[in-house]
Amino acid sequence: MTELIERWAGVTAGAAPEEADPVVLECARLLAAEPDGEQAVLLTFGLVNMARYVLGRRDAPVERAVVDALGAAVEAMDEQHLQAGGCGHAAHPCTGSLEEWDTDADALLGAPEVQVPLAEWDGPEACPATPPDGRGQPPM
Repeated sequence: MTELIERWAGVTAGAAPEEADPVVLECARLLAAEPDGEQAVLLTFGLVNMARYVLGRRDAPVERAVVDALGAAVEAMDEQHLQAGGCGHAAHPCTGSLEEWDTDADALLGAPEVQVPLAEWDGPEACPATPPDGRGQPPM
């Protein structure tokens, strides 16, 4: 995994496809193979880290592989959430704000750093049903 992490650090916008595509595809393959595995969070981070490159390769096989791998990870996360009985919250403070943001991926390529409006949220930004260690249920 250490070697893959070192390789994905070089996958940036404008990287040569013959060098970058194999790294992206390997990361996506590993995540898709075990979307709920021990390395899932790390592999997801890797794919997000390489997003600028992938966005520049629209309609290439790397785009489909990344979308499929991240989709598998989301499904695995949803399944884990359901098995845990859900979080029990009617809503989360971040949902409304996030839905208002323009999430056009192409427009994000040249976007400045985004400032998250934490001061506008009246509650915890992360659902308290998932404690920092990722296990069990916290006291409500």
